[in-house]
Amino acid sequence: MAKTITAPTTEKIAVAFGSWSAPARRKTMSTDDLRMHHRFKLGPAWRWLIAKSAAARGDVQTYVRYGPEFWQVFDHLRGAPFVSRTQDRVDHLLDVQATERIFCDPMMRLQVEARLLARLPPDAVAAACGVATQIVLDYCDVFFDILDNLEAKTWLAVHIFDPKDRPVSDLHAFVCHASYRGGPMVCEYWLAAIPHLDEECDLSTARGREIKRMQLALMLRRIEREAPKRLFEVGKRTGYLSRRQARRFSSLSDLMGKRSAQVLGKFLSAEKVALPFVQSENDSHINVGGKQQSA
Repeated sequence: MAKTITAPTTEKIAVAFGSWSAPARRKTMSTDDLRMHHRFKLGPAWRWLIAKSAAARGDVQTYVRYGPEFWQVFDHLRGAPFVSRTQDRVDHLLDVQATERIFCDPMMRLQVEARLLARLPPDAVAAACGVATQIVLDYCDVFFDILDNLEAKTWLAVHIFDPKDRPVSDLHAFVCHASYRGGPMVCEYWLAAIPHLDEECDLSTARGREIKRMQLALMLRRIEREAPKRLFEVGKRTGYLSRRQARRFSSLSDLMGKRSAQVLGKFLSAEKVALPFVQSENDSHINVGGKQQSA
């Protein structure tokens, strides 16, 4: 059984794992630097991931100031007695078990994370999810460290909305993205609809049409991620490549723009090397490979 670490000091940590030799002449990494580095690289669950890796190795870096939250997660993963997690662990004592239960429950995890991404305050999230506010805060410390990083859109996209290690049909990423973009109302709309997404759709009813619209929205995201080239081909064939909503009427310039897109679509289909993209940008021009051409 691994030895219990009773204080997060450099010497005691190293001695506990039998790796102490001589003090290393290496600049100490602060808790803030550790958080900035690992959160950027690993995503919101960075603290859980590095604690899990350290517990599996039975080793920690002696020049890093990990912080009290890390040590509590580390002790939890090592199965250390509860009393040992109260010694020399300042500030609040995390309820790591409760946060892990949320993380391992797909629906509960989605409810908490989507609402946080919709910018609801932690107490409102806790009330909606039926848990204590402190549990939501603890969950952020352990698994979802985003509260002060909600404007980092690219970082959120890489680690939450469009992660490489998730399947293209991932409902969690879709609902989180919709909640982030649409706010609390959109978030609650999707969370309430999830249990009904597999229902048969009676298109003669408003309810059936609404479910079908949601199913099609999920299907569109899947196609965009699975086969973006196929989506481009469909756009070429229909002659309408813009993401804007279609008008209720067709003007002459609109028809000319569509016709130009159709002609270019046929031309590109016959070429061995297609241009990067063709997009109908406005009523009178076509955007070809980033250059505007007159219609």
